Amino acid sequence: MMSHGSKLEIDLPVKLGVVGNGRTKLIVRGESVASTRDIFVCNMQLNNLTRKNGLGIFGKSDPYIKISRKFEDGSFTTVWTSQHIMSNLNPLYKNIKISMLPLCNGDVDKELAVDVYDYDPQGNHLPMGGFKTTCRELLESNGKPFTLIETAKIGRFMYSNSGTFKCLSSKI
Repeated sequence: MMSHGSKLEIDLPVKLGVVGNGRTKLIVRGESVASTRDIFVCNMQLNNLTRKNGLGIFGKSDPYIKISRKFEDGSFTTVWTSQHIMSNLNPLYKNIKISMLPLCNGDVDKELAVDVYDYDPQGNHLPMGGFKTTCRELLESNGKPFTLIETAKIGRFMYSNSGTFKCLSSKI
């Protein structure tokens, strides 16, 4: 618990015949847990998403949302993933309920990463953009759009964003 970032990494020996890069790691994290039963409730909407499937203006995407929270060492871990919505560039996710304990451990100012992906049945999900925020910013946004930025496209000619994310009617 007293190590940097409350994290312990141990290299484990690899048995003969095991396929891999020769290094297996065990990571143990410690964190004091808040005493809360609160639940974050909201409706989320994505708008004007990038077309990832098909050709040009006839293409669609199968978006889903992944929310991750930041640990003290700067790393992120996924705490919630939505269902994907087929062939929709403006999906609405209704009545989302996420326990505050995994979301932010009761700290509404803990940094969150919101990322949107295009679902692929073979598991090759394509990033569609994301942004960093906090639970407090989501609660206070009142439907204000957050810009989705796809880092691989930054600096490309005519690229501004990959769509927007709105947190509608959010509460704890």
